Amino acid sequence: MMMNEKDLLVLAKEYGFTEARLLPVSLFKETPLEAESLFIAFLPYSWSKKAPFGQAAVSGYYPTSNFGHAQLRKLKEDLLEHGVFAEENKTVFEKEAASYCGGYFGKNTLYFHEKFGSALFIATLFVGVAAENIEIKKAALSHLCENCSLCEKVCPVSALPKRDMKADCMRAKMYKKPMPADAMENLYQLFGCELCQRVCPMNAMVSEKEQYAFSIDTLFLDRKPLEELVGKNYARKINVLQQLIAYAAREKYSGCYDAVRALESEPLLRDVCQYYFSRIL
Repeated sequence: MMMNEKDLLVLAKEYGFTEARLLPVSLFKETPLEAESLFIAFLPYSWSKKAPFGQAAVSGYYPTSNFGHAQLRKLKEDLLEHGVFAEENKTVFEKEAASYCGGYFGKNTLYFHEKFGSALFIATLFVGVAAENIEIKKAALSHLCENCSLCEKVCPVSALPKRDMKADCMRAKMYKKPMPADAMENLYQLFGCELCQRVCPMNAMVSEKEQYAFSIDTLFLDRKPLEELVGKNYARKINVLQQLIAYAAREKYSGCYDAVRALESEPLLRDVCQYYFSRIL
C-alpha cells in the first residue's frame, strides 16, 4: 500500500493524536536506512486539581503518556500490516525532534509547544513515508525567560538553575529508593511535579481539571486501577507505596495509619513510614 504524508496524518488523528507532522531524516544523525521521515505527534494534557481529603490526585502527564505509547504501538502495527516501514525511535530524543517544530525552551529545560505549552506528551516513530510539507522552525530559548524566575522560586527542592536539573528535580527524587526527605515533604500529587510548569507564563493556555483522583485507602489494597491508568512501570509497588505514604503524611491523613504501620519494617519504606508517623502522631 502506498501512503503519503496526508494519509499518515489523517491516520494519526484517528489514533487520537492532537497534532502530528513528518520531519525529514536528514535532520538527524542516526536513522534507519529504510526510514524517510520521523513521525512526531503531540498529546496535550491538563493539570490535575488537588484531590478531596482522603484521596490522592495523579499528574495528568502519566495517563496521557500511557495512552500515547499504546496508540503509537497500534499505529506502528497498522503501518506494518499495510506494508509501510515503521520502526521505534531509539536514537533521537523527543525534545530534539520537537525543537524542529517551532516553540520554545524554558529555563527548566522543558520544551514549550506554541499552542499547548509544556503540558504535553511527545510521540515519535521512524516511518517509510516522505515528508512533503517541510517547514522547519527551530525552537529557541524564550524571551519570556529573560526577566522571569518564577520557576526557580517555586521549585520545592531548589533544582533550578542547575546543570543537572533533571536528576535533582522533584520528579526524579520521587522515584528514588528510599525517597529523600525533601521529596517527602513536598509531594503534592502522585507521579510527578509540575510546579515550575504551572507558574510559567508560557503555559497560560493549560487548564486545571478534576481528574484521576484515587482513594488513599483503596490504593493500599489494590493498585490495579492505577496500573491501568498510568502503566505497570510507574505503578510498581514500591513507587506507589512510598509516594502514597508521603502524600498521606503531608495531608495528615490518619485513615491509613494501620496500613502504614504494617509496612514500616520494609527497608525501602522505613524512612517514609517514620516521616508519616512524625506528622500524624
